[in-house]
Amino acid sequence: MSYEVLYPEIKKSDAISMYTPAPSNKIEPDADTIKEAVELLLKAKKPVVITGSGTWYSDCAGQLEQFIKLTGIPVFTLNLGRGIISDENEHCLGAASPSAPNGFREITGKADLILMLGIRLSLYIGFGKTFNPKAKIIQVDIEADEIGRNRAADLSLVADAGKVLDKLSDSLKDKSIELDYKNWHQKCLTTRKNAWKETAKIRKSNKKPIHALRVIKAVENVMGEDGMIVIDGGDTQAFSDGTYNVRQPGHYIKGGPLGCMGTGIPFALGIKAACPDKQVALITGDGAFGMNFMEFETAVRHNLPFVAVVCNDEGWGMTKHQMWISFGKKTPTVGVDLPFTPFHELANVLGGYGEMVTDPINLEKAIKRGLDSGLPAIINVKTDPEAISRATYGLTEMMTPKE
Repeated sequence: MSYEVLYPEIKKSDAISMYTPAPSNKIEPDADTIKEAVELLLKAKKPVVITGSGTWYSDCAGQLEQFIKLTGIPVFTLNLGRGIISDENEHCLGAASPSAPNGFREITGKADLILMLGIRLSLYIGFGKTFNPKAKIIQVDIEADEIGRNRAADLSLVADAGKVLDKLSDSLKDKSIELDYKNWHQKCLTTRKNAWKETAKIRKSNKKPIHALRVIKAVENVMGEDGMIVIDGGDTQAFSDGTYNVRQPGHYIKGGPLGCMGTGIPFALGIKAACPDKQVALITGDGAFGMNFMEFETAVRHNLPFVAVVCNDEGWGMTKHQMWISFGKKTPTVGVDLPFTPFHELANVLGGYGEMVTDPINLEKAIKRGLDSGLPAIINVKTDPEAISRATYGLTEMMTPKE
């Protein structure tokens, strides 16, 4: 029984106002520090911009686009910063991840200046270990505690990212003729093109068993620019983070660097409730999907349709693959193998739409049928259990003690 039935209504005259006006968090940067930042940018020959969630919360897509158009500096994006500048923008190189097949590791290793905008040096960005040790670091963050965490900053601005970009653009307008990064930008594009070749082949492949990258490409093809994407899992998330083409801010949602799993369905429900006119797709692994699977019934009960595309490799893939890398494939694995769960059948039982896919040529059509059903839907894809993400290799290397 609801509280308004169980208990009497409180009179407005008895209510206590708890509202306290809060100051704006649009913190202005210091003028002298902006001047120092401009001087560093003018001296740089190989600069890179990295944007994180701080740019999303600052709502500074316009300011970033203006700054990049003015300077021509290559950009990487991460977390809620994905889409703050479209991956299709000529200056955007994709995800700021050492495991992404876009040359991030190589490019940041050669950069002589890195402008960090609202990005934490967390696990997702490899703690900044791929950065050129000699590169100058300009770190912009509204949280002072984040400055210098895991890598010392040569110049720090505790300020709103949008305000910083406004000030930098204003200061550089008359100096734009001195900014010439065309040669560097072209080298970055070549590096990305070479790094992307093998991944591009897999994303188009119709081989069986289906590679997770092929599944992710199918979702991208169907959802287009305007679809809202939720990511969950281990290897599945890693494959998606490095390759999904994000074109709008706030359209690529995943858990934070604590590595929470099982957030996929709750996130999808929240997004659909907040944006009922948007199509929502969840890309997830089978292990992560099982954690909060019964919330699928919540979606049915509350008529919150979305399509869950499950990369079902019958196991805790990332952990299993770490065991393979560390001890060899012939070593028995423990606690990481799962049966092929018929999530598609469970969807039907719960009142949703379900379909299994074993042939990659059927992926796009199956996803469309799920969306067109108007019901919460599950497309259960039998994927290659031996496909290992670059993130898994990197994480294993990072966690293995050096002799």
